[in-house]
Amino acid sequence: MAHVTMQDVSTMVRPARARFPWRGLLMGALAVTAAAGIAWAAVPRPASSDPDLTAVRTQAAAATEAVARLEAQVADLKADLRALDRSGDRTGARLGKATTALWGSLDRLRTSLKDQRGATSAANQEALAALERAESAARNLSVLEDRFEYHLRSDHGGG
Repeated sequence: MAHVTMQDVSTMVRPARARFPWRGLLMGALAVTAAAGIAWAAVPRPASSDPDLTAVRTQAAAATEAVARLEAQVADLKADLRALDRSGDRTGARLGKATTALWGSLDRLRTSLKDQRGATSAANQEALAALERAESAARNLSVLEDRFEYHLRSDHGGG
């Protein structure tokens, strides 16, 4: 029969508080194990072999079996807890990688937006310069057209 030490109990309870959702079940199993052990130890052991002694021995054997079953359940719960801890660690590692990748993507997006703003700004400046040249050319053309009509009228007797 495996014995549970106080160190085993403290190592089971500490992680149970941190991550294990069934800590009440684990604590209950430990309490029942302790109560069964105390009850078994408190049973008087008469020296004679009478029917009461047989009944007491039967009860003690049943209590011992119950304690063994509870110890097996506690061992299973410890294994489940370790598996959940490993799973949580793997999930945390995956989330860390995803977070790093997300921040990298955001940095690349910021850089791309800055580049696009620079390119857009340069394109806007070129468009404004072209617009100014076109307006200047239109004004010059209008002045030339007015001069041409003036000369036509004054030199050639037009209109």
